[in-house]
Amino acid sequence: MNFKKSFPSKYLSVTDLANRPVAATIKSVSAENVGPAEAAELKLVVRFEEPDVKPLVCNLTRAEAIAELAGSEDTDNWVGTRILIRKGSTSYKGKRVACIIVERPTTGPATDGAGSASAEVGF
Repeated sequence: MNFKKSFPSKYLSVTDLANRPVAATIKSVSAENVGPAEAAELKLVVRFEEPDVKPLVCNLTRAEAIAELAGSEDTDNWVGTRILIRKGSTSYKGKRVACIIVERPTTGPATDGAGSASAEVGF
């Protein structure tokens, strides 16, 4: 067992995605203070229709990927968009580290019709 599972987070983490990607529908997007009180930062937080999927904290890369999939940079238009969230890897300070990647689900359109579906976004 990964020791990090012994310290659960209220937000989605790479550890939560270790065994499987997750397809989810965006329910809401809000700006929230994330992190310890003394170091909290205002971040976009995406919540999902599926009750078993934790909220996703967006960095710029994730927000750009969702905007492309939703067909809009306006977060109000992201509601109803289906996304696939999976474990990936990236370079950080010269090392390969695990990260969360947002892309279009492999089946069906990425949106409910309000936005346009687009190709996979490999971020």
